Order: sequence, then C-alpha cells, then structure tokens
Amino acid sequence: MPQDPRNLPQLPGTTVLVHAGAYLAHDLATSMPLVCTGTYEGIRGELLWECTAKALQHVQPAGPYPHADTLTLFVHSGQLLAMRCDVELTKRGAVATIVRGGLPRWRHAPIAVNEGDDVLEVARKLFAAGLPQ
Repeated sequence: MPQDPRNLPQLPGTTVLVHAGAYLAHDLATSMPLVCTGTYEGIRGELLWECTAKALQHVQPAGPYPHADTLTLFVHSGQLLAMRCDVELTKRGAVATIVRGGLPRWRHAPIAVNEGDDVLEVARKLFAAGLPQ
C-alpha cells in the first residue's frame, strides 16, 4: 500500500503551483492556467502535507482568484516534484487524488467547501483538513 502523503518527510523549501482546471499532460498551458504560487521554507521534521498547507498561506499574486470545478496543484520539495494533487468539486465536496511518480497513490475523503469558494480557498481547506488537530 502506498505511503500516505500526509506522512512524507519534507526537504526545506516547498513551492505549490495552483492551477485552475484539470491536468492534461499534453495541453498544460491552455487547459489549466496558473492562478498563484505559494512558498514556504520548512524546518526539519515538518511533513510535506503541513508544509504545503503553510505554503498556501503565502501566495503570489494577490487575488481575486477564479472559481473552477477542477483544480490541479503541483507541490515541489526543493527542486523535485513531490506530488500532484488533482481536485474535483462534487456534490459531496472537494475530492482530491494525490499523484506521485505519475500514478494515483491516494484519494482524500471529500472536504466540505462553499459554493463561493475560489480555487485557493478550496486548496487551503483541502490541505488544512489533513493537518493534525
């Protein structure tokens, strides 16, 4: 069974690219425009999921951000792509599939979102839901 991405160790320096739209490898630029980029310089012992949540609190450019039924996040740890997060909004909430090494590895339970949430708010809620309470 694949390791839960919430428990992956983190290298210093997390960058999160938030795109509106679904991931299509052959048509990246037109199918999913880059909305914002978040960064966080982590400390030893922090987990990738936690660093991603913190990076989403420090994004550029400032909003407003679009609303979309699908979004894609690319999470880089240092210079390496650590994971891709494909998010789809459903009637049950935001459902995320974590992709590592090109393969879907883990599916997050639906997270409650509001109809008016923009793509950054959806991403923040998703990653906040995986943090220790």
